Amino acid sequence: MQWSATAAPPDASAQLVRITSARTGAPSPRPFFRSRPGRALLISSTALAALTLALPYSGWLGHELGFTPLSAMLLLTLLAITAAYVVAAELVKRVFYRHRARASAGGQIPQPAPQSG
Repeated sequence: MQWSATAAPPDASAQLVRITSARTGAPSPRPFFRSRPGRALLISSTALAALTLALPYSGWLGHELGFTPLSAMLLLTLLAITAAYVVAAELVKRVFYRHRARASAGGQIPQPAPQSG
């Protein structure tokens, strides 16, 4: 089985960061760095991130799976993009929950339209 995935392992690690960031929404809109995930999520995410980052550099296994090691510059670029995503997501969550709190205080939380059919 050949993977067309030069960047799949780092992307998988980045996806774990995005999931961790997104999971810190309602009902407690805290920034993700102030909200600790459950032990199982933390352990499994850390292990998966380490595995996906190590696979391309593992020699035989990485070669058999069709992974090629990424340059340090590309890894740093992916890290910067992931960090920018987390910052943007946290800012959007802050604006969203601030707006929602104001609307809630005024009794103006928009309700979903009834679905027909």
